[in-house]
Amino acid sequence: MSVFYDRAGRPVAYSADSGDLYLYSGEPVGYLEDDSVYSFSGNHLGWYVEGWIRNHLGEPVFFTREAAGFPKRPAPLDEPQRDGRRGAPSRAPKESKPQAPERRLQWSLLSSERFFSEVLQEPADAVSDLQAGGYWGRPGPQAS
Repeated sequence: MSVFYDRAGRPVAYSADSGDLYLYSGEPVGYLEDDSVYSFSGNHLGWYVEGWIRNHLGEPVFFTREAAGFPKRPAPLDEPQRDGRRGAPSRAPKESKPQAPERRLQWSLLSSERFFSEVLQEPADAVSDLQAGGYWGRPGPQAS
């Protein structure tokens, strides 16, 4: 079982022995399979390599205590109380995973629970959102 910490060292999610990922509220949010992270609806959310979950841009989103390499990780904070786990939904057929990008050192803007709900876009859309000052489907600042 692994605990996944955000860029501030806060525990956000943990994996069950089945590979299912849960928030500390007990909500199932996805699962690990091979080198990938998927939602239960079959969307490819990112990669899980060397103790890191990285998004489609190659940015680190979460780390485990076993994470290797960079960026520098903050000290992990204590885990909160885990609420009872709800039953995980059935796993839908998986979409094809995109080509893995180069690993980046800059942390993702979605190093939080929102990663599991907002990351479900095409990577190209995310890049243009970021270039416009927004992130993963959120508009950037409006020019005045």
